[in-house]
Amino acid sequence: MTILTLSFWTRLFIPAMPLWIAGVILLVAVALFVVGVIFVRRASRSKRLDNHWSQGASRLGKWFISFGVLLFFWDFFAYEGANLIGAPFWFPVIVLAYLIWLGFIVNYFVGVLPKKRAEIKEKSEKEKYLPKPKK
Repeated sequence: MTILTLSFWTRLFIPAMPLWIAGVILLVAVALFVVGVIFVRRASRSKRLDNHWSQGASRLGKWFISFGVLLFFWDFFAYEGANLIGAPFWFPVIVLAYLIWLGFIVNYFVGVLPKKRAEIKEKSEKEKYLPKPKK
């Protein structure tokens, strides 16, 4: 049965997953998790420099971490043959949900972040002519 048919994705019975496919999915899940941890750690360290950029990097890191963990659990249940939890129809549902979430993160970087930076720049331009508070 080919993966291009609708009957493959909508069934509850899971054929045995070969060990090498489960291993590849496991490596991808671990790689996503590690990349996410790196993003979150870098974001927490760079808050002093640019808080808005580090907030976006933290969001992206959390996306990587949760996608890696969920992919790991799906891979485990699919390999073990759990009928409902490891069913093939969960994979496109999970990928679609994470693509929507990634769209919100990209919107933050492309739409929200430049506006926030422009507001900060405009505010600093206005405040440079105001008197500084005395210490």
